[in-house]
Amino acid sequence: MTLNSLPFVSVICPVYNNEVGIERTLETVTTQTYPDDRYEVLTVDNASTDDTREVIRSFIGSDSSPVTLFEERKIQSSYAARNRGIRHANGEYLLFIDADMTVESDWIESIIRSMKSNAVRYMGCRVDFQLPPAPPTIAARYNSALGFPVESYLRNRHFVPTCCLSITRDVIDQIGLFDDTLKSGGDCEFGLRAHEAGIEQFYDDSIVVYHPVRTSLRALVKKKVRTTHGHEDLARKYPNRFPLRSPLHPKNFLPPRPTIFRDRVRNWDSFSWGELMCFYGILYLQKLVATFTRVHYRYISTHLSV
Repeated sequence: MTLNSLPFVSVICPVYNNEVGIERTLETVTTQTYPDDRYEVLTVDNASTDDTREVIRSFIGSDSSPVTLFEERKIQSSYAARNRGIRHANGEYLLFIDADMTVESDWIESIIRSMKSNAVRYMGCRVDFQLPPAPPTIAARYNSALGFPVESYLRNRHFVPTCCLSITRDVIDQIGLFDDTLKSGGDCEFGLRAHEAGIEQFYDDSIVVYHPVRTSLRALVKKKVRTTHGHEDLARKYPNRFPLRSPLHPKNFLPPRPTIFRDRVRNWDSFSWGELMCFYGILYLQKLVATFTRVHYRYISTHLSV
C-alpha cells in the first residue's frame, strides 16, 4: 500500500469508570506506525463517575491528536457507546478495542494490510492475556490459559468479540448497528447477523491484542454471571437464532468433557498436572455458576417480580 492509497481508519473504544485502563489503551493506539492523518481514535464514555473523561482529555491536548471524546448518557451499555462512535466515525475501516487493552505499534497497519490482502470485511485477531509481574495467582494462570478462543468463536458461533473486531464501514450500511438493548452478547448477535447476510468472516492469528488477566476467582465468577445474563437475554429476544436448552437439563450439571478442556488450554505442556486439575475445577465451577445464574434468571427473578 502506498501512502496515498491508505484508507482512513476509525478506532472506537467504549469506556466506563476505567481511568487506568483507558490511559493504557490510548498510550498504545496513539503511537501507531500508521500515518497520524489517516486515522482517528473515538473514545465514548458511558457516563463514568471517576476521572475517565479527564484522562481522555489529556490525550486531546493538540490539534494533531487523533483522539476525540464523545459521551453516551442515555443508554447504559457498551454497545450503545460503540454505536455512538460508529455514528461519528469517518473511517472506511472500523477497529474496535476495549479500554484496558494494549496493542503493538503496527496494529492498525497490520489489520488494514490483512483485510485488504484477504479481501475481507469482518475480521478477528488473537487475544493474549498478560500476566502480572508478581507471581500470578491460579485464577490468573487459568484466565491466561483458557481466555479468548476467538478462532473457535468464529468457526463455531460466527462472531468475534468486540475487543478484537475489525470491519469495513459498509458492513454497518448492510446489516445495521449493534443491538444496544443488550448488556452482554451483542457481539454474538452482530456476528451472526453478518454471517446470515453472507459476509465472509476471517481470523488472523498473526495480529495480537493484549488483555490484562483477571487475577481472582471472584472476578472470573463476576464475568461469568454477566455473560450468562447476556446469553439469556439473547435467547429471550431472539429465541429462533439463539436457542438454549432448559437450565435444569442434567447436562448442565455434569463436569466439562475432558476433550473440550484439553482443546481449550493453551500451551498445555507448560503446566503441571496439579495446575491442570485446578484449571479443570475452575472450569467446572464456571459451568455451575452459569447454570445457577440461568435458573435464577428464568425462575426465581421472574417469580419475585410478579
